Amino acid sequence: MVSQLGIPILYHSKTSVCSQKVRLVLAELDVEWQGFFLDLKKGEQFLPDYLSINPKASVPAYIDGDNCLTESNDIIMHLVDEKYKNSHLSMNPNQFDDVKSWMDESIRFHTAVHILTTLSLNREKLLSLSPEELVEKINRIPDKARA
Repeated sequence: MVSQLGIPILYHSKTSVCSQKVRLVLAELDVEWQGFFLDLKKGEQFLPDYLSINPKASVPAYIDGDNCLTESNDIIMHLVDEKYKNSHLSMNPNQFDDVKSWMDESIRFHTAVHILTTLSLNREKLLSLSPEELVEKINRIPDKARA
């Protein structure tokens, strides 16, 4: 799938740390892309059209030609590979090690940030739910480890 503009598509959210990190790399590498914003508070990640792209109902999702990537570090590696494969630029081993180190650190950091931001973002709504509604909401999350 390619956007109507013929450029890669990023499904993302402003509150998603993983979306933010992909947008940062897109900007750093000066990659043109078309964005589709998903409002996680409204549950837009659970819409059938988006679930057909990313069954885990998480953001970001990046579509570049036939590639559909749904893990932020996979997206970043794809972007780095494409940037240097399709240009006269080269990345020396130290630069690549820096990228890998940054990504490894982000993985360790992600779990704590994900829990904190999700709960902070949804605190009022979660507190207003009955126990049954809370169980129903949790059961809607396809990835049971994240739920």
